[in-house]
Amino acid sequence: MISKKYFSVLIFSFVFFNLIGQVENTESLQLTPVFSQTVTPNSDNPFFTVKNLSFFPENELVIFNRWGNEVYKASPYKGNWNCTVKGKSKNDPETLIESGTYFYIFTDKMSQNKYQGYFNLVR
Repeated sequence: MISKKYFSVLIFSFVFFNLIGQVENTESLQLTPVFSQTVTPNSDNPFFTVKNLSFFPENELVIFNRWGNEVYKASPYKGNWNCTVKGKSKNDPETLIESGTYFYIFTDKMSQNKYQGYFNLVR
């Protein structure tokens, strides 16, 4: 049985039965979004990733630089930010953001719960 709780987590409940139909055990698994800690656009990790993103289809992601300026915003975020200002073309060198620490706020719009943290971008 799958039940969706509105605390910005998905809870999967499992019930295990023995051979005669009696409940042997129950287990629950909670899924929450897990965020990139390092993004390397010129290497093997070119996008800011959110694990379990598909379980949070109604979301918003806002990314800020160290001065608090918004560099990217998407609603919903689909895991495709290419480390450019406002998600513009990588072919224009003026849209590439520099290496450094960036901050994010990820909102699950179904529950309005927010996750915030930071990641390092290394070029």
